[in-house]
Amino acid sequence: MNEARDAPPFEGGSGGVLEIIDLLCQVTNTQAAIIKKQAYVIGQAGIASTIDDELQKERDAADAQLDIIEYKLRGL
Repeated sequence: MNEARDAPPFEGGSGGVLEIIDLLCQVTNTQAAIIKKQAYVIGQAGIASTIDDELQKERDAADAQLDIIEYKLRGL
């Protein structure tokens, strides 16, 4: 038995596509928050300051993409 596949819908959820999209958005936002915390810790440690600028640009671009995707998915 595949527990993930056979899991019941979340509380108040139908288990449909929109619920899955919403859950994916939540997890992605959680991951983004973790990455931002990690970036802060790296910055405080003074590790690779030249690389940090490049990584910040990549994080900002990814964050902007996530915002656009989430906005589009909410309209489904």
